Amino acid sequence: MRAAEKTKDIRAVVYCAPVREGAITKTITAYGTVIPSPGAVKTLSLPYQSQITDVYVNEGQTVKKGDRLLRIAPGPDAVLALKEARLENEAAKKELGLVTQRFSLKLATNQDMTAAKKALDQAGVRLKHLEDQGIAVERFVTAFFDNLPEPASELIVKRVFAGRGAVVPPGSPLLEIVAQNGREVRLGVEPEDISLIQAGQETAISFVNRPDAASVTGKVRAVSRMVNPATRLLDVFISLPSNLSAMLNEYARGVIRVSSKKGLLVPRSAVLPEGKGHVVFTVRGGLAKKHIVKAGLEEHGEVEISGGGISRGDMAVVLGNYELTDGMAVRVMKSGAAPGAVTN
Repeated sequence: MRAAEKTKDIRAVVYCAPVREGAITKTITAYGTVIPSPGAVKTLSLPYQSQITDVYVNEGQTVKKGDRLLRIAPGPDAVLALKEARLENEAAKKELGLVTQRFSLKLATNQDMTAAKKALDQAGVRLKHLEDQGIAVERFVTAFFDNLPEPASELIVKRVFAGRGAVVPPGSPLLEIVAQNGREVRLGVEPEDISLIQAGQETAISFVNRPDAASVTGKVRAVSRMVNPATRLLDVFISLPSNLSAMLNEYARGVIRVSSKKGLLVPRSAVLPEGKGHVVFTVRGGLAKKHIVKAGLEEHGEVEISGGGISRGDMAVVLGNYELTDGMAVRVMKSGAAPGAVTN
């Protein structure tokens, strides 16, 4: 009789945690770099051949409006084009004078006068066009803010294409500048997550090489629909606060909040797989109760569950639940206690 009573008293030892209500957010973590935002990059080029006589800045240097960037002189071909235009203009003036004299002597027609005036007009327009471009003189190139995001108080020299003494063809870039406040982050996410990400989602951005720097909140500006051939990931562009001082090309970590839901939450260890679903055990009156549940979002070691008749405040088994069956007698240990400490 005593042996039978002893066998009947055997109970499974478990640890429990209360089921609570709360909000849980699904996130996607991705890594990338800081890049210029659209419209923040300005490329300087000249429509005529030029020669760099001095360079005053390095790549990555911060400059203010009016600071000198380059000193430029017209290149040999530009100088020759200007001389030819001046000679052509002088010749057209002389030709018009001769035609005017002949016309007064009835030796030239109205058509001759019209042609001479047209030739002079064309030569004058071409000469003025070249002179307006600044070919005639050596010039300084200074930092400018035209067509850049506002308010921009400083610029960064992103790239210098030509060094001192270089002869640059017409239209070729000389340097690129970026507005100090024109920053965004380009993150790389797995293509399988494309359906979860959309414009406007909040993203927590931190800087990998500056762990002491405070994280900032940005928003998804755009999602690429093309796989980046270099990374084989999808590019997601995150806009940043305009007053943020972030360095171009530095590494960043982004946590994109893709969805949020309120519901019942339990520790991850309380949710057990069973077949194609999940189960959670609770303790009621010293007995294990099995609940078939639907597992939802997971964050920070907690899982959102629904169904199964579970309510807020129920004690979910978080340790020892693999050995349980429905209706089994259990012994609940105190929260945080070592094995062997039994609740009263």
